[in-house]
Amino acid sequence: MRQIITIFKIEINQLLQDKRIIIALCIFLTIFLMSIVSLIYSDIENTFYEHLNINFNILIFWFCFFSFSSASLITADLTAGEKERNTLETLLLCQCSKSIIYFGKYFVVYIFSLFPLIIGIPLLFYLSSYNLSTYLSYFKIFRIFLLIIPYSAIISALMIKNGFKAKSIRAAKASEFVYLIFIPIMSICLNMINNLVIFIIYYLFASLLLFIIFKKNINYLNSENVLY
Repeated sequence: MRQIITIFKIEINQLLQDKRIIIALCIFLTIFLMSIVSLIYSDIENTFYEHLNINFNILIFWFCFFSFSSASLITADLTAGEKERNTLETLLLCQCSKSIIYFGKYFVVYIFSLFPLIIGIPLLFYLSSYNLSTYLSYFKIFRIFLLIIPYSAIISALMIKNGFKAKSIRAAKASEFVYLIFIPIMSICLNMINNLVIFIIYYLFASLLLFIIFKKNINYLNSENVLY
């Protein structure tokens, strides 16, 4: 665990030294916050049930989209970027196991994917507590939180897998856009999870899927194909 934390700190420090990533992240999060506020304020003058339901669906989609976008800022650099800089082989030859290297990078991407959730949920609670939203209850806000946590974990794992298989940062970035096609579909599916039984099934399925992706990613790091 200490080795994973060490790799995590090293990766974070390297990212913080790149001002372009910090600026891009700030821009993404600012757009995200402005879109949420505008979406919520738009329902003050529109009290029809159909409109409120549409707003809530868009809200879930927004969290899914910006979670992907935040992770996308760094994933290609952490994975395919190692190949371009010719540092991946040196990294894989170190004494720690491939699983430690993988999870050290994975948790960095996962934290970035959670940034919209970290700043968005407190904002929703604040707006809801002051009755600025007519359709957001504490239960619905908590539901969004529970839905996005496994989603972010899965999307982060898939993007790291995509990045390690790409030969360059440009190729990794290009292939990441394929996931954009599935985000609207995933947000619709997440919105259909509305009772305890479905939540349990969702978390069990997400855990199983994560285990499979983790295993495949670590096996790929152990193979020689990761260098080419």
